[in-house]
Amino acid sequence: MPKNIEICSLLARMSEHEVLRGLTVTQLMAFVNHAVCLRRSIQLTQPLSEDDIAAPEFIPGSISEFLSESVGIPYQHITTCWSILKDLVWQQPTSEELSEKQEEQFVKHGWRRGITSISLYPPTNHCSQLLRRLKKAEARQVVVYTLAHGARPAYSVHLYCPGKSPSAIHPPSTNSPCRLQYQLPP
Repeated sequence: MPKNIEICSLLARMSEHEVLRGLTVTQLMAFVNHAVCLRRSIQLTQPLSEDDIAAPEFIPGSISEFLSESVGIPYQHITTCWSILKDLVWQQPTSEELSEKQEEQFVKHGWRRGITSISLYPPTNHCSQLLRRLKKAEARQVVVYTLAHGARPAYSVHLYCPGKSPSAIHPPSTNSPCRLQYQLPP
């Protein structure tokens, strides 16, 4: 299994196949991400003699069907996609591992620069009264408590209309009979 796969060699291998030339970056990333999530299921279906460290040559039909339908690649081309992308799939971190690595990078390189992995923004970028884009911002440091990482520094960003100071903005309930309510998370 290669340590790192260079993008140029990957694209060159993909360009050899007519159908893969038309793949979008979104489809490519979705294929890899979905397959990474299914790695353990793919391993489970392999014969005992198969090395579980290297990517297998073939994937089960049900997983091929899922990848075809979820990514939008014709079923008959999934085997070709797998043969080209399998090593990439096998070396990529899971979404949980990736999230952990990303958080580590924000802690290591971002916090001292005032950059955090969490920023809280209002649900809209437009003024509800003047129907203009809110382009001025005021950010405040806050603490967000997460289940996965505990307390984390974050920014709460308040947007306001150009030409107005944030203190001049009144809550919607004092300016009109309608009150803007944020949608609650599910």
